[in-house]
Amino acid sequence: MASLAPPQLRVFSGVYILATAFIGVFLFQRAPATAKWSHGRWFKKLGSPDKKELAGEV
Repeated sequence: MASLAPPQLRVFSGVYILATAFIGVFLFQRAPATAKWSHGRWFKKLGSPDKKELAGEV
């Protein structure tokens, strides 16, 4: 099937596959840092009380 496609489409498809592969590898390597950042930003106060709350200064 791929041999029936025009050469421009085959080249575009190859470049697209390589580009998305590199982007995927980059995002996969950044995933732990991104997860830690987002968890610290949005979920850090849900389970643990603040120092001010423990001291009764709320």
